[in-house]
Amino acid sequence: MTLFKQRQSKKLSRTTVAIMLNTDEKQIRRIESGEVNCTILTFLKLCYVLEIDSSFISQIKLGEFIINE
Repeated sequence: MTLFKQRQSKKLSRTTVAIMLNTDEKQIRRIESGEVNCTILTFLKLCYVLEIDSSFISQIKLGEFIINE
């Protein structure tokens, strides 16, 4: 499930999420649309606010092409 769909399923507006994360609505929109990368801290905060299990992050394996960019 995408961040956008998860936020909608929780019936939270971008503004509400932005306030909870101490950022602005435009930044939440950019993160949801993939226009920007967020920090791990912001990602974990999003997971907490949207009730997403963040334990999968320890299983992510980066490919050589990502590391070498």
